Amino acid sequence: MKKIFAILLCVLAIFAVSSCCDDTPPEAVGIFVHLVNKEDGSIDKVEDEIQDNVNICLRNDEISDKIIKEKATGKYSQAFFYFSMESYKDETVVSEEEYENIYYSRTKYYLLVNDPEGSSYNPKYETIKLTFGNGEDRIAVTYLPKKS
Repeated sequence: MKKIFAILLCVLAIFAVSSCCDDTPPEAVGIFVHLVNKEDGSIDKVEDEIQDNVNICLRNDEISDKIIKEKATGKYSQAFFYFSMESYKDETVVSEEEYENIYYSRTKYYLLVNDPEGSSYNPKYETIKLTFGNGEDRIAVTYLPKKS
């Protein structure tokens, strides 16, 4: 009887742990930005990457006049922004309609590269706006010019 009770407790414990610790990410759509230091720059050449830390800020003027999410490019000169209909880690939660708009690049969300209001603004570089509202690719290899 003790063995049956112990087995039953083990099965219940496994079920409880597996059901409360669901770490499966929801379906997500993303925008990827890779900054390069020349107009014909390549993501395959390390010397084409911007070595300085630059911020990339997610914005949507219909939702807020403030930064929604900020990422620093770091040493790989890139940033990822993920959107999903469910809350998960660092993803931005959006409605199903907006999720599809982002997926098909018809969204009002945009990215401001080297946003002056961001925490890691770099005064050596220009500020540029990347939009994804007219079918533009959600993978953006972007030339970020230095200020003159």
